[in-house]
Amino acid sequence: MRCVLAALAAALALAGPLRAQNLFWLDTNYSAPALYRSDPNGFGVTSALLSPGTLPEGLAVESNGRAYFTEAAWSNARVQRVGLALQGIAPIVYGGSALRGIAVDEITGLLYWTTSNLTTGAAIQRSTIDGTALTTLVTLPPGANPRGIAVDHAGGKLYWADFDHDAIYRANLDGSLMTAWQALPPGSGPYGVAFDPGHQAVLWTEYDSGAIRGAAAAGGPGYGTLTLGLQQPTYLTVDALGTYVYWAQGAVGAQRLARMSTSGGAITVLPVPLASYGGVAFSRGSLASAPADPPAAFAVELWPIPAAGPVHVSLALPATSRVRIAVLDVQGREVARLPEETLAPGRYQREWRGAGPHGGVPAGLYFVRIDAGTHRWIRRVVLAR
Repeated sequence: MRCVLAALAAALALAGPLRAQNLFWLDTNYSAPALYRSDPNGFGVTSALLSPGTLPEGLAVESNGRAYFTEAAWSNARVQRVGLALQGIAPIVYGGSALRGIAVDEITGLLYWTTSNLTTGAAIQRSTIDGTALTTLVTLPPGANPRGIAVDHAGGKLYWADFDHDAIYRANLDGSLMTAWQALPPGSGPYGVAFDPGHQAVLWTEYDSGAIRGAAAAGGPGYGTLTLGLQQPTYLTVDALGTYVYWAQGAVGAQRLARMSTSGGAITVLPVPLASYGGVAFSRGSLASAPADPPAAFAVELWPIPAAGPVHVSLALPATSRVRIAVLDVQGREVARLPEETLAPGRYQREWRGAGPHGGVPAGLYFVRIDAGTHRWIRRVVLAR
């Protein structure tokens, strides 16, 4: 029995309260662009000045804090890479034009970004995370003007906003089967797109209508409208637990970085510098402080999916709860279990390292069952060895 318990403890490594994420954002300010990082409340700001006239715009961040950003300059635009400390900025893709949103797929090690060059033609492009194997994945139809892009690896989909076509488009990860997934009213001006894995939903901003809306990735009931009346919202992101959505607002005199609950409600303006709009993104599992206000609702998220390494289980607990976590195979048999524990309100993270009491489990499909008080979630996870 002691050997079994020891193996379980090694397989399901305990972590303390979730030490949240670092928040990153870009300021496209033509003469003085910059990349910033802070905690999720906008405190502890660190910055790096970027080259004038490059118009840095799209932003994506890996869980380790390594960031990638695009440049919207008309000529010689680049995809750049930088570490968590915002030092050692290095270009990995050269010679682009009007590069906009960018997304990173950590499982496959691929970057996806949009280009809105209306002369040579708009497109979705892709490369490896070191900038090699550059390819045009999707050549978009005439008049297309793409902005933000998001990736749902588990669902096998790309999502992007087309500003001029007033639609959120979707395609397979290889660029096939492109479709106007969400046709929006004329004059909406969709801009930023974010995928919320905890709620399996896609959120987007509408620059012209001033709204943030969302829909379930699989169809059926979704977010609907989160808020209206914003002044030119651009890029947006969702935190690791799907608790908050953050966005940049670009209207002259109203430039700001703000957040609100993904269930709607009050808007909080972060105390950070922003002279213009730009990309917004999180690094998961960083050393930043969590938002000070307690979770408003129970929530759970697993990431990454598929997982080549540890599976992270993130919990948001608004009340003291007895928590039980188990891993089941496709036959419903329990292959691993975390000892029960009583947790105070807050945000927590646990890990399953793909092992059971007798060692590593085979690659394949599993289900993680989480019980917290009267709440139960079952989430699918794929182990990719």
